[in-house]
Amino acid sequence: MDCSCDRFFSQTDCDIGWDSSRDRFYFGYDLCMLVAANSESDLPVFPLLNPASKHDSHGFLET
Repeated sequence: MDCSCDRFFSQTDCDIGWDSSRDRFYFGYDLCMLVAANSESDLPVFPLLNPASKHDSHGFLET
């Protein structure tokens, strides 16, 4: 946590978000997956990859 290393983040659209289950901030993306339930394979129907700061409820409005 107290690293003073030079860091290079090449992905300009990801940012910092809050992980409430771990009670800490993180840098990156948030992946939500809509899945076909009650089927033989439960395959993903629609993957949703958003920046970490975007709340899930706003991402589902885009679907």
